[in-house]
Amino acid sequence: MAFGKTLEPLIEEIRPNVFCATRCNGMGVAIGSQIEEDVAKLILKKL
Repeated sequence: MAFGKTLEPLIEEIRPNVFCATRCNGMGVAIGSQIEEDVAKLILKKL
């Protein structure tokens, strides 16, 4: 698990074609599907 001071997850491209979705503050199961959608949108923007 990854925790941070802010409650929002960290979702970004950390290297070309490598995406990071972390820092869910213990809510990964509850918000996982939304995070997956956000990452998918980032990937589709790259196409």
